[in-house]
Amino acid sequence: MTRTAEGLVCFHYFTSRQPPRVVGCPFLTALHLACAFGHPEVVTLLAEKKCQMNFGDNRNRTALMKAVQCQEEECATILLKHGADPHVKDFRSNTALHYAARGQNTAIAEQLLQHQADMEATNEFDFTPLLVAVRKNRQKMVEFLLERHANIHAVDKWKRTALILAVKDTSSNTVRLLLQEGVDVFARDCIGWTAEDHGFNRGLKANAILISDFKKERCKKSSDNNSRGKTTNSEVFFVVLPDI
Repeated sequence: MTRTAEGLVCFHYFTSRQPPRVVGCPFLTALHLACAFGHPEVVTLLAEKKCQMNFGDNRNRTALMKAVQCQEEECATILLKHGADPHVKDFRSNTALHYAARGQNTAIAEQLLQHQADMEATNEFDFTPLLVAVRKNRQKMVEFLLERHANIHAVDKWKRTALILAVKDTSSNTVRLLLQEGVDVFARDCIGWTAEDHGFNRGLKANAILISDFKKERCKKSSDNNSRGKTTNSEVFFVVLPDI
């Protein structure tokens, strides 16, 4: 049966239009190909025959990573139910959740998290899945990960925060979202630049001004709170002093 399944997948591979993600990648198993082409029935057959679920290709990418990369949700679900390990890392230390973060399919990401995928796993550049989603401008995925309490203060190898990565995009939606979620607006990267600096220096003034206005508003609120606090303390102080 395994040979039949393998032959079926290979037939699809050589007679169908080859997807870019598969071309030129040796060491792909039948399971990899079934996931890449979206054949859940073949994935089920191979999984039930106890094939190697976590076998990696020449870049150590597992069938689960391939299913996630190709947005094949049903295939990914089958693999996870049959014991595929979401913690395996590829040659750049990306996990399946890193691959999910590159897209907008939050259902796949949810499946991975339900199977204990590490939301704070880092790749060789210290990117967490959240940082990947921000870098790829996947706002829906960013929202999803933040709702699951991903660390908004994570930094990459160059000390760049999610806000610093987001400010480089022409859209302000992710920047606005991160500000609302409490990202550190004063954090500096390895060259000493803040997100606001990156915005102004890269010609993305809309994002830079958005951050600048946010900082001013926050400082104003902090100042108002301090003033109210001092007044309250003064009033309490005079009330409790004994009459001499």
